[in-house]
Amino acid sequence: MGLRPTGIVLVFLMSVFVSACVRPVDPTPTPRPTDIPVLPTPTQPVILGATFPVQAITTWLQTTFGTAPNNLATFMQLQVGPDDVVGYAYQDASGQQCAGVILTTAATGQIWNGHTRCVPTGTGIIAATTLLALTNGEPYVATYVYIDPAVLPGANAVAIQFPDGSSLPANNQDSILRNNGYIGMRSGFDFPSLVVVTDQGGNVLSQISPQ
Repeated sequence: MGLRPTGIVLVFLMSVFVSACVRPVDPTPTPRPTDIPVLPTPTQPVILGATFPVQAITTWLQTTFGTAPNNLATFMQLQVGPDDVVGYAYQDASGQQCAGVILTTAATGQIWNGHTRCVPTGTGIIAATTLLALTNGEPYVATYVYIDPAVLPGANAVAIQFPDGSSLPANNQDSILRNNGYIGMRSGFDFPSLVVVTDQGGNVLSQISPQ
């Protein structure tokens, strides 16, 4: 039996309706170059005199860790981009030797973050590492070293070695201990594997893996 004219029209209209409702599947979006986050160019740290107020660090330690530091002193200060990284050392209430770093905006005195480590008296060397994010978003691995001169009286310089064979600092003059301490800053997320302490003649006095 053939279709009547009205049936032909109905089938035609239904096919048009279905075609209009079915949309082609969009292909999976392809990321554009602008979608890829771009880290800022690493900033070269600049060594400054350690002038950050000791009282500000004391207050930060008391507030953050509940620690009442004794004989707190700063040993090194670096300008890194918009911020400063300051190294400090002290003895805690039990007599342990402690050292650490803070990330601060020196112009305002605001302390954003920090890290501290303590070892039993007589250990001789504190070598620790931590990840810091500058206020402009740059990630840096900070490695700090503090040496008890009574245990290693001839200590003069520090080299920080990484698993890929590179080391800090690139300039030997920048490796000299300052007030028995040192800070090395490396852009990115690479953590060091070894800290080497040498005397004035370059002879190795001690090697330690930073914690």
